[in-house]
Amino acid sequence: ATVQSQSAFREHSPPMVSKIVSFLLVAGMLSFGSINTLSKKLQFQITSVGLCEPHTFQKPWTQTACMFLGESVCLIFYLVLKGCGKKDTKSVNADVGNPVPNPGMSIPKRLGLFLVLSLCDLAGTTLAGIGLLFTFASVYQMLRGSIIIFTAIWSVLFFKRKMEHYRWTAIGVTVIGLIFVGLSGVLSSTTAKDTPSWEMQLLGCLLIVAGQLANSTQMIIEEKNLKGYAMNPLIVVGSEGVWGFLITISVALPIVSSIPGKDCGAYESTPDALVMLTNNGFLLTMFLTYWLSIAFYNGLSLTLAKLLSSVHRTLIDACRTLFVWTFQLILYYATRGQYGEPWTPYSYLQVIGFGFLVTGTLLYNHIIRLEKFIPWMGLGGAPAAAPAEDKSAPVAYQPIPTAEPSAPPMGVPAEYTPSPSSYNQPQVQAL
Repeated sequence: ATVQSQSAFREHSPPMVSKIVSFLLVAGMLSFGSINTLSKKLQFQITSVGLCEPHTFQKPWTQTACMFLGESVCLIFYLVLKGCGKKDTKSVNADVGNPVPNPGMSIPKRLGLFLVLSLCDLAGTTLAGIGLLFTFASVYQMLRGSIIIFTAIWSVLFFKRKMEHYRWTAIGVTVIGLIFVGLSGVLSSTTAKDTPSWEMQLLGCLLIVAGQLANSTQMIIEEKNLKGYAMNPLIVVGSEGVWGFLITISVALPIVSSIPGKDCGAYESTPDALVMLTNNGFLLTMFLTYWLSIAFYNGLSLTLAKLLSSVHRTLIDACRTLFVWTFQLILYYATRGQYGEPWTPYSYLQVIGFGFLVTGTLLYNHIIRLEKFIPWMGLGGAPAAAPAEDKSAPVAYQPIPTAEPSAPPMGVPAEYTPSPSSYNQPQVQAL
């Protein structure tokens, strides 16, 4: 429906108006994606009074529930679009050259599939959220680029796809970038004040990467099971959000609240989280901002999916990472270290790692064509001259997440954001 509305808009609107609207939508997507990461990290640094003495809001499981609630808003977007009279007869695959799609999926299979997808999303988002507790927001944002590695590997293993040599080269470049970024976080803990130890920084980095492993598994399951079915992507994301929210509040939160720990006697006390939110207006504002950023980032990502090329998505995610990092640095020195993150002697390693990550993304999406300089780089899969949309390439079903937004991916992700054409689209956002 969103694709049809965009096409109709372009047909009946002046070119300049169409460009302005597209620019505003992209700016909104970039803004909400950045706000997603910033508000998530800020919550961890805000102190409030709960059921026990004042302490910081270190509640990754509660944030996961908020994330799912944001994703579920996509169902409201879908109903609004449908109520505006937009037809919704095409599936996510019907407009990309696939055969006529299956008109529907049985209700039991659909419920079971969304349950599995929600569990993957739950694991990926929470693991990455716990990792964010122990490392910087900019490191968190960059390490989410590891999803490109797992998505490519799963595509080769489960779909028997062949990758060109330049894509394997891109993955190698991405790995180098991730190592530099991880090292910068671990080594910065030895010089920066009021930061977790290098052991906890390392643990945080590993948990973030583990979260991307779970999210990449989710992408592969979605592609394998949803391909060919007439299902609006807003319904897919919204349904996963509803399922995930119900699972989190009925199963996950009661379990973590019953496990003994240092959070008012529990591993993570949900009642304490609710009291902390009501006792601190700034914390509540950041919590609601996180929820809204997830909702709007997903909606904008799905709306713009057909309008953006791989170049656009790469630039947006690169700008998002730079914006998050710059804002965190300014915030740190403006608040005298209360919030944000500092510039350390090892931040130069992070700059180098960021450069490798951007280069890896450009190589993987075939924006930089290595075969022009090294002919054999185009061998090993589809012909070297094939465009970036070549269907033989591994599919990266992004956040873009979550905000986490995914990322999306794209970036990645509100925490994780699929796109209407992503079942057959090889582009990967690695930042």
